[in-house]
Amino acid sequence: MEMIPRITRAQKVEAFDTRPVVEVQVKSLGARFVKIDLGETGQTKDGYAKALTDEQLQKQREGMAKVCAASDVVNPAAREVASSPIYGMPIFDADNAKTVLVLKRSMAAGFSGVDNPLFVKENTRMLFGDAKATVQQLVAEFKES
Repeated sequence: MEMIPRITRAQKVEAFDTRPVVEVQVKSLGARFVKIDLGETGQTKDGYAKALTDEQLQKQREGMAKVCAASDVVNPAAREVASSPIYGMPIFDADNAKTVLVLKRSMAAGFSGVDNPLFVKENTRMLFGDAKATVQQLVAEFKES
């Protein structure tokens, strides 16, 4: 099962698995089961997921990208701005951390189109650019020092 950990004060996990048979187990752990139609996936006689085809892997990536993109999980406007279209959505209290590090391509609004006040808070540090490339560069610099 592939897990997407999202950590708050208490661990919260959202999970997805290509096998419908694990939905009950995922929900029994208090996690949200994300359904992505990949067609026939099946499992081995031992209950393990069979390898996905390249096409299924692509569908899985696209499906999870939509789920992640639709989640404004760190936008305090969901908690603080009653007129916001995301008001009332569950979020992680990232803005309450001592320091918040945000990797983003620009200051443009995200998928929801809602500005994120987290970006301008005193405890937030912004790194602009492609997140993967930026992290790789940071890791390389730490290794050199």
